[in-house]
Amino acid sequence: MTGALDDALAGSGRAAVPVRLTVAELLARTAIDRVVGIGGEALPGDEVDTVDGYLRPVRHPDGVELLVDPTGPRTWRPVEIRSPHECCGGHG
Repeated sequence: MTGALDDALAGSGRAAVPVRLTVAELLARTAIDRVVGIGGEALPGDEVDTVDGYLRPVRHPDGVELLVDPTGPRTWRPVEIRSPHECCGGHG
């Protein structure tokens, strides 16, 4: 993320993003404009499991989006997570 996007998210309550919230809550609490599901549509009532509250949205000319993968019925997880290789002993 760019510094400007970091600032936008921090100013909109980024630190207050809980681990689990609905798509609608995520959009209301952050500078994220849309949540884009891979292989399906992330609906306003669907749940987003941020794993640890970490978000890495992408800025586009027409807004800020968070890309998510399905993890279960009506449940999504951000494609980018803070520690994607914890299962492998945290190799760096």
